[in-house]
Amino acid sequence: MVNEPLGAVVEAMFAPLRQVVQEPEVYVDPVRAPEPMLRWLAALLGGDDALPPDQRRRQLADAMAAHRRRGTVAGLTALIRLYGGTADITEGHDPQPWVRVVVTLADENLADALRDAVLISVPAHVRCEVDFVATP
Repeated sequence: MVNEPLGAVVEAMFAPLRQVVQEPEVYVDPVRAPEPMLRWLAALLGGDDALPPDQRRRQLADAMAAHRRRGTVAGLTALIRLYGGTADITEGHDPQPWVRVVVTLADENLADALRDAVLISVPAHVRCEVDFVATP
């Protein structure tokens, strides 16, 4: 009788470890990873902790493709869309390369995080200006 409750305690203690051993791919898959593991994956892959979990999952699932497009108009457009925004992107040279990104963003609380993400995505030698306009 004494061993029965102790067995239940030991079983409860080792259940998470058993799951990791039986299904390790769950813990590195951004779509299926538990929330604490998702935060770790975001830190590892450069995900944005300011995003809600469902958007962060999409960001991490698309990390490799996003890295290949990083700094391009297509990459910036996809990044801004991830934050729930749209953008008008203009680029040029005079003589230094520059890019101007005008963003319409539904959730203004994400503006600072999005500005930082855009500035980090643009190559260092490119002058970048990010402006926000009110949602109509």
